[in-house]
Amino acid sequence: MEITRTEVDGVPAYWTDGPEYQAALLFRVGRADETLARSGITHLVEHLALYELGGVERHFNGMVDARTTTFVKQGSPEEAARYLKGVCAGLARPPMERLEAEKQVLRTEEAGQGGRALGDLLLWRYGSRGRGLLGYQELGLPEISPELITSWTRYWFTRGNAVLAFTGGPPPEGLVLDLPDGPRRPTAPSAPVLPRFPAHFPMPLDGVMLHAEVERGPGASLYRHVLRRRLHDVLRRQRALSYTTSVEYRPDEAHTAELVAFADGLQSVSGELTAAFLEVVDDLASRPVAEAELAEAKESAREGFEHRDAATALVMSVAWDDLMGAAVRTPREQLARIQQVTPQDVQRAGVQVRDTALLALPPGVEPADKRYRPAPGNSPYALEGHVLHPWSGAEYLIAAPTGLTKVTGTAMATVQYAECTAVLAWPDGARQLFGPDGITVRVEPGLFRDAAPLVHAVDRSVRPDVFVRMLPRDHLPRPEDGGPPLSLSAPPPEQERRSLFRRKRQDDPDPLLTEALAAVRAGRPEAGLAVLAASRGHHDLRDRRLSFLSDACPLSALDPLRAARPDDPDLLLWAGSTRIQEAWRIRSDARAQYVGREQFTRFWVVLSQAGGTLLRAAHLLPDDPVPWETLQFYGLGMQLPRPELDRYWDEIVRRDPYLYPAHLSRAQVLAGKWQGSDAESLEFADETLHRAPPGHPLNAVVAAVCLETAVSSDDEARVHLARPDIYGRLVAASAKFLAAPQDHLRAREAHQYLGAAFYHVRDLDRARYHLSLAHPRKDLSLAWLYRSESEKDYRQARHLLDLD
Repeated sequence: MEITRTEVDGVPAYWTDGPEYQAALLFRVGRADETLARSGITHLVEHLALYELGGVERHFNGMVDARTTTFVKQGSPEEAARYLKGVCAGLARPPMERLEAEKQVLRTEEAGQGGRALGDLLLWRYGSRGRGLLGYQELGLPEISPELITSWTRYWFTRGNAVLAFTGGPPPEGLVLDLPDGPRRPTAPSAPVLPRFPAHFPMPLDGVMLHAEVERGPGASLYRHVLRRRLHDVLRRQRALSYTTSVEYRPDEAHTAELVAFADGLQSVSGELTAAFLEVVDDLASRPVAEAELAEAKESAREGFEHRDAATALVMSVAWDDLMGAAVRTPREQLARIQQVTPQDVQRAGVQVRDTALLALPPGVEPADKRYRPAPGNSPYALEGHVLHPWSGAEYLIAAPTGLTKVTGTAMATVQYAECTAVLAWPDGARQLFGPDGITVRVEPGLFRDAAPLVHAVDRSVRPDVFVRMLPRDHLPRPEDGGPPLSLSAPPPEQERRSLFRRKRQDDPDPLLTEALAAVRAGRPEAGLAVLAASRGHHDLRDRRLSFLSDACPLSALDPLRAARPDDPDLLLWAGSTRIQEAWRIRSDARAQYVGREQFTRFWVVLSQAGGTLLRAAHLLPDDPVPWETLQFYGLGMQLPRPELDRYWDEIVRRDPYLYPAHLSRAQVLAGKWQGSDAESLEFADETLHRAPPGHPLNAVVAAVCLETAVSSDDEARVHLARPDIYGRLVAASAKFLAAPQDHLRAREAHQYLGAAFYHVRDLDRARYHLSLAHPRKDLSLAWLYRSESEKDYRQARHLLDLD
């Protein structure tokens, strides 16, 4: 088969022989090139351009996909010429009197489309831009005006942004295209918004679906053949888990393509189906395919070139390549490239599929392969601002100068005004804001106290071009009767209060800190800021000073200083840490079963606002691990997904692999009562002991981990700590800590952890030695098993060991 390139009225054209004559006019513009606030405009243009032809022409169609708008006509060359002329006329002079009617037609068409599984995958991967727009309804229809239609057609539907494709013969003689001049337009990029891949998310789905990004080429094309065959063989023929399996490979841009694989299955076998599906994907990434299997895929591809409908598909593919700026190759050249594909080329595509995979799975199903992390469905932080209380319920709004956050329990949804991609605006004042990551925040003024100023703030702060004016609603949400708003004030810190995470006793001399604390308590916070700034680069000292300063004054006392110095990273760090301390005072150190629902609500609303402040501090001081260490306390309280907490830990270790307090808080993350297990905690203890320098207090983290597992154990603490594997770890940690003593800020604390562990296990000699080097007063709740009388226990231990 030969494809000939020519030119028609300044537009590139490709044609080949074929059984039927068909003409196609393609433009480089699709749904991915719109914005969410103007989504649907390309479909409207396509409908309007074809309206006048609907009464006189047959066998024609118009199509809008992610990247192109295509007008197709089957018939004689003369009919094709008449059709293309009519399309150009419809683009130049759309029947604007049909605008509202065609909007209604599009709404009806959209309502009847049925399942949107692939659209949801695109939304999760790309958010509300680029290809992610295919996951949304065409929300922008109400706001599209004749003026927008005119500007859109003049920008995109031009001679330079078009290409022609003909099957069954050359272009019609004397064909003229009444199109305006204009350049080839770049397409909008589709950038993933998820923080990491491979990932998965829940969807009401009878089966499993995978979406991946691959490098466009014959290796990925043949990978599609191999994957389709293997899924069919394994899932249907061998294991009878699925009836229908499918794999689609679609170019996206000049050098990238998407691969979508699906296997249906009953809910009762969802877990087994997912495991088998991923085994096939992983196997293709782990080893090259056999030569015989590759040869079979090549033969299948060759047969596709010889199919009776191949002429139309091939000429359309060549035209698409021209439109997207890809290399234009003849069918013979394409076949030659396919024959040159090696097993390693297919494996390379398999690695790309596995490493960029996004899975849609039935609710409750998770991959056994831990490389597949849950895709975050909420924001990792809230903005800091004015809290709007609901009349009833537990959904709160936080209004900041830069955006909005909705907090519902531990779930946060944040949209920044500057990044807002659309705002749906109802006449009654309701607003729905869309962020680029797909997160939305809805403001229902009738459900929140004093919400009217917030609506005005949204309307002032968001760009006018992202607003979509909605029709009036028949029914407005009404609040239930509610009591007074919850108090978000934290109780004052107790003189001898012990936090689960922080030490509060100043048992080591730091005269600068002592002087600064006195000034801060006297109403001069700038003194505290000075000593905190002076500690940059001294990470353990900085963390220790931050701990004391965060308890020295309420957050409100920092407000005047923050107003004068909004971008001071030390002040941001101090404010974020103070907010965390105030939130934990609201919650208390009690175990979760003893914390009331309202108490948790207050805790989460206050705590949620610390994340953004600390992330800003981390951004302004890129070498400082302390903001990331502090974020661990925030993440624990907000119950952030484990991948986000792992990210915080990676950021800490990258900046300081020996930061002692960070290891203690990481041990809490990995504890069974939080987001880990005893096995994972003990593995972390072993890794820490291996990395810790001799004499460094980091060795005592082993004792903290063993004490935490003792608390959660069904056995008595003494019995648990006496287990050979646990006791052996304690002895090894003690020996390495004592091998080369260092003058370290945390040395006395480390001795108390080890001394307490040996005391509980009745190794009195080691307990006596370590506790003799610890502070004479108890300062570690964990060391003494969180008992309410832990201070008494510590005094008794020191008395029995003759240390008083």
